Amino acid sequence: MHDTTVTELKPDERAITVTDSDGTPQHLSYDMLHLVPPFRGPRWLETSNLTGDDPHGLVDIDPNTFRHRAHPNVWAAGDGAAVDTDPSGGALRQQISILVDNVLATRQGGALTDTSCRSTPSALHPKAEPSSCAVAAPERREVPCPLLLW
Repeated sequence: MHDTTVTELKPDERAITVTDSDGTPQHLSYDMLHLVPPFRGPRWLETSNLTGDDPHGLVDIDPNTFRHRAHPNVWAAGDGAAVDTDPSGGALRQQISILVDNVLATRQGGALTDTSCRSTPSALHPKAEPSSCAVAAPERREVPCPLLLW
């Protein structure tokens, strides 16, 4: 549940109350509860214009390729990147593998790998059919050493 605040927790009753941004409370029961605290990227990312419109201060990347949407020489993965998942060490290992493949492909003028081509412990995206596993090849040009953030 996004954009909610925990307003009451009753572990003995296995119940939690969350309130959305409109102030509407929702009472939920649970068998197992996993709470993820609010997360925000470092302030310097926002002042560097790398976050785009991300309200959490995360690097504005295409979550399928890990390439920055506005700065093609910037790549990011992990907790500092807007990858549409919760932070997870299992996901990070897969993200870095895809990011490295894509940096190398870009430097060689090849097609980028899309995250939907691989499954991860944290399931970045549902596994796609192999026919959708490549993103359009970038224009062939010299690419300086990219900035990698994770």
